Amino acid sequence: MQALQVAQAKANLSTVLRAVEAGEEFLITRGAAKTPVAAVIPIALWRKARERRLGAIEHWGPIEFGDDWAMTDEDLVGSTQ
Repeated sequence: MQALQVAQAKANLSTVLRAVEAGEEFLITRGAAKTPVAAVIPIALWRKARERRLGAIEHWGPIEFGDDWAMTDEDLVGSTQ
């Protein structure tokens, strides 16, 4: 992951975005200490990081729900009683 100061990222934003579209990642830093403040990553990586985790049953493998699957809050509460 390449590190860029805020000013560098601002001055080269179009170039940075093209590189991100090609799969590169950038760390944006601020100040003389180069404190990390943000990361610019491909959208696919960001979406993958936000996927819902299954927690205790994660080791069971992937679980998929059909597009027509639905559960109301009342169904969920009633299923635990």
